[in-house]
Amino acid sequence: MLRTALLLACLATPALAENHLPAITVEDAVIYATSPTATTAGGYVTITNESDTAYTLTGVEAGFPTAELHESLMDGDVMRMEPRPEGFEVAPGEVLKLERGGRHVMFMGLERPLKPGTDVKGTLIFTDEVRIPVTFEVRRPGDAPAAEHGDTDHSSH
Repeated sequence: MLRTALLLACLATPALAENHLPAITVEDAVIYATSPTATTAGGYVTITNESDTAYTLTGVEAGFPTAELHESLMDGDVMRMEPRPEGFEVAPGEVLKLERGGRHVMFMGLERPLKPGTDVKGTLIFTDEVRIPVTFEVRRPGDAPAAEHGDTDHSSH
């Protein structure tokens, strides 16, 4: 009897865990191709929080020495980037767009160029230890994803 109860509990645990995962969807994950000498690249993604809980994107892992959350801001006539170690909140029912000319992921320490048609596997890290796998598609700089993007070029930063 005890063995049966333990077996049922073990079988039910993955199903229960799956039902408690936040309803966060990830779309249009893109990194634009880089030149052979570039050591940085920008990553962009659209994140939708369909849950009843606010989550904060606090980091990204993608196999590069450094991946940081950044925001591009106008300072007078100059566009500058600032790290955002506190991350970006995604309120319930809201959409967070990491896009050119605004909030984005800065991948640093590239050891080789990123070529169009390849993918970069990664993980989006949120509060409450939520980790969501993501695949960034490497596209040519002129190939815009479904969402509109600005004109900031991150390949030289």
